[in-house]
Formats: sequence, C-alpha cells, structure tokens
Amino acid sequence: MQCAHPSSSPPGAIASFSLAFIPSLVSHLRAHPPNSPTRAAAEAHSLSIFRHVYGAGKASAPLIAMASASLCFGNAYRLRNSAAALVPTYALVQGLASWQYALVAGVLNLAIAPFTVLVIAPTNELLFAREEACKVGGVGGQEGEEKVKAVEVREGGGESEALFRRWMWLNFARAAFPALGAVAAWIAC
Repeated sequence: MQCAHPSSSPPGAIASFSLAFIPSLVSHLRAHPPNSPTRAAAEAHSLSIFRHVYGAGKASAPLIAMASASLCFGNAYRLRNSAAALVPTYALVQGLASWQYALVAGVLNLAIAPFTVLVIAPTNELLFAREEACKVGGVGGQEGEEKVKAVEVREGGGESEALFRRWMWLNFARAAFPALGAVAAWIAC
C-alpha cells in the first residue's frame, strides 16, 4: 500500500523566522547604539514588526499543523490495516510498525501548539509588553515607565535584543517538532 507523504508543518518556514527574520530585527537594533536618539524608535519599530509577522504565523501555522497531522493520522489508519507495511524499511526503533511511525509523525506535528503555549508564550508576552511600553511613552518615557518595569527591561533596549535571541532559540526548538515528524512520516512510508 502506498502512503501519502504529508507535507508536514513546514519546519523550514518555522525555522526561517529564527534563521533570517529575528537576526534581521537584532541587526536593525544594533545599527542604533544604546542611548542614541534613534534607538527608541528602532526598538519600537522592530517590536511592532515582530508582532505583525508573529500574528501572521499564528493565524496560519495551526491550520497547517492540523492538516499535516490529519494526513499522518490518515496514513496511520491505512497502514495499520495493511499487511504489506507492517515493518518500515528504515526503522529507527525496532518493534515499531509503519503505522506507529505515522502516528508519531502526526503527534509531532501537533506538538508545536503546546510547546508554543507553554514555552514560547512567556517570551512573547514580554516582547508584546515591551512594544506596548514603547508605544505608550517610549522606552524610559514617563507614561511607559511602569510597563517597562513590569517586564524588567533595561534602558537602551538591550533587553529587546535578549528577548529576540531567546525567542529565536525557542523557535528553533519548535521547528524541530515538524522536522522530526517529517522524518517519522518518511520512515512510515
């Protein structure tokens, strides 16, 4: 029985945020030295772009993950009833049948959701609060001071860079789930 190869949640698309997008934001911030008159505007701009691009990903990624997982689960169901595909050609774990690899692939594709909520969301909230503080009164501005203190950030925006770097590495970890799911789906079929 032939298997439909799911496209998987595109780990390359997820990883591209960490490979290109976040480094671009950090580079933009570094072009404006701390405590310079342009730093606050650069930081506000970078944080605003982050929110916009993150929102676009948040709107599409769950649907892609669910569609991909559905294909994997469908393959698992079909393979479970197929005598021809009981043992995968390239087994990483002895004793697992092809349908079980397909099932693992589906679960790995869905794993990005709880990882995002439990691990990445706290960093997102800090970045979003930092953006709000910049909007309200600028970094260190009178009106934004309380929000800045609430997220424990330093003057000059160094914390935004650190938060962007933390998000970058967490996002690399998130990209590993669908990448491993693609490997499991390939083994299954």
